[in-house]
Amino acid sequence: MSTPVTVVLVIIGLFLLAIMLMFNRLVRLRNVMRDSWSGVETELKRRHDLVPNLVSAVRGYMKFEKQVLENVTRVRAKAVQTQPDPEQQGRTESELSRNLSTMFAVTENYPDLKASAHFKALRRN
Repeated sequence: MSTPVTVVLVIIGLFLLAIMLMFNRLVRLRNVMRDSWSGVETELKRRHDLVPNLVSAVRGYMKFEKQVLENVTRVRAKAVQTQPDPEQQGRTESELSRNLSTMFAVTENYPDLKASAHFKALRRN
């Protein structure tokens, strides 16, 4: 073979190799992102499963705070629904966090509840 043809073939080969390496890297990054999102979804499901236990533990102590418990239950039901849009799911999770924070703030008025071992365990999770 002549030298210019060899140089062209080497350049084409390097170009194809670079494209193949970029494609493999993009596929690997996509798989890492999917795996990470799967972990997030697992933790959110675990959180959603703990909310009813938390509400039932608090319900017996908080007889006059019915609206707070109803809000937490309503938003938890909304969060459990599968939401394909991560942005919408993020807004729903933020709303759930705000309602749980409100409920935890209200529990400060109930020393018996704060002392309950069941409530402490649920709050840690």
